[in-house]
Amino acid sequence: MSDHKLSRFLLPLAIAALVAPVTWSHSRAKKALADESAAKTPVTETVKIPHPTVINGRMVQPDEYRMVAGRITLKVEDLKTNKVVAESPITWKQVGRHFAKTKMDIDRGILTKVDLGGTRESVLLHNSRS
Repeated sequence: MSDHKLSRFLLPLAIAALVAPVTWSHSRAKKALADESAAKTPVTETVKIPHPTVINGRMVQPDEYRMVAGRITLKVEDLKTNKVVAESPITWKQVGRHFAKTKMDIDRGILTKVDLGGTRESVLLHNSRS
């Protein structure tokens, strides 16, 4: 094979090898951005709190409530009055498994985490110490 024919074959191959990692990282960045924006979309769930529970220093009595997990805050609303009875700053956490239904972690009477049904995401509550 002559040098001219070899260079015509190798040049496009070398360019492709140089461009591929850039394209791959760009598509991963777009996916990460899409995942992040999905977490910013509010998720609304109706939950039953079975016993008195503290949410960021506020006592919430047993009843059914609407929980709205926003970008940085979880709001707990009374279903009858639509008023916010408690709210807490949150951190979103994506996990490897899919949650079939919403589950709350209540540790010693304090709501600490909510696994959001129908997603792979949990919200961790930042409870105040007061």
